[in-house]
Amino acid sequence: LSVNQEWQGFTDALSSLLSNSCGVRTMILAPTGKSSIKSSSEKLQVFNDVDSCVKAVRDIFRIVLTRNNEYKDKLAAGEAAPEFEPVFMIIQSMSLLKTMLERYKPAEDEKKETDDDTPLNRLQLAMEKCGKEYNVHFVVAESLNSITPFTVEGWYKTHISGNNGIWVGSGINTQYRLTINKKPQDYAAELESDFGFVVNNATATLVKFLQ
Repeated sequence: LSVNQEWQGFTDALSSLLSNSCGVRTMILAPTGKSSIKSSSEKLQVFNDVDSCVKAVRDIFRIVLTRNNEYKDKLAAGEAAPEFEPVFMIIQSMSLLKTMLERYKPAEDEKKETDDDTPLNRLQLAMEKCGKEYNVHFVVAESLNSITPFTVEGWYKTHISGNNGIWVGSGINTQYRLTINKKPQDYAAELESDFGFVVNNATATLVKFLQ
């Protein structure tokens, strides 16, 4: 979270670290169009228009569904739980992505979607039902005011705790989404976007971010 889009540089740097340094498949949904990462590779994929974002959503939905079925089948057969390769999806503004997906119009020769089988619904379902055993991780970056409508949705209520999170830049002393019981000395300081706070169990720690 941040006041506006101060999280942009950090999420780009995090994506590069995951893919280039850790060798983890990383998918960036960038409806803001402001990502500094322009080219894709085997491990790092950038999706910044409606058609590519829809493709990425369908891909991540398929991954979560396939891993869910395989995991349950293995346990039902009395076998050891499968170990899956990690996949990260970095969402740079859930609110802008939602608007983009809502405006998507399938091609005339494409199978028509029902009201409950749209790209947006598939993304929200994948996020809500994705257990840690599937090793698929969603990182949602959003401005403070824009996150409010999502707090009533299933994925938010299932996975997001107000006691844990990351705040980028200044303004943590004026926000209300993260619960801060233990505040550091620089809690109300004016910070650039390469500084912020990691909130762990309602304790905020000042950190310098990757950029």
